[in-house]
Amino acid sequence: MSLASNSCTSIFCVFPLLNSLHANSKFSTEMISSYVWIQTIRLILQSLPPPRSFLQTSHVPVLQKIKSVYIFWYSIYHLVPKTHRYTLALKIDTLFIELIEMSASASFVQKHDKIPYLRTAIRKLDTLKILLMVLWETRSIDTKKYELLSTPLDEIGKMLGGWLGQTEKASEISSRSRE
Repeated sequence: MSLASNSCTSIFCVFPLLNSLHANSKFSTEMISSYVWIQTIRLILQSLPPPRSFLQTSHVPVLQKIKSVYIFWYSIYHLVPKTHRYTLALKIDTLFIELIEMSASASFVQKHDKIPYLRTAIRKLDTLKILLMVLWETRSIDTKKYELLSTPLDEIGKMLGGWLGQTEKASEISSRSRE
């Protein structure tokens, strides 16, 4: 066995050469260049501003208010003690999401179909206020956070009530004009 062509004194010097050749076939240039392109596209997408959402372009201020109160609630949700976090606080979180859903649905449907969605939203809001009060009375949230949540919820209730009143009035006028 002649090792004169290889300057090594043993056969083990050949293995690193084979392993590096093997690695070249494992990571082809196409694979490496596709990874570079993916990273470049990811950087470009991260630098773009987010698209304008429905809430930014809509004329439904009650949805914006509900969203801002929910974001504040979400910051409080994780601070609620475990004894209430997975029961009462979870139900409050679900009611917030259902309130957003009903309000968004009311903003999408035609005028004569809005009334059931608005009534459901008002009912969910009233339940939400009561459960928040229970959470506060059991001292799971402090008074300041309760005030910061309940004040905008009262305003949301007035906004939803006004929206319902206008919708019922418009529905009543349109039903009279059909007769």
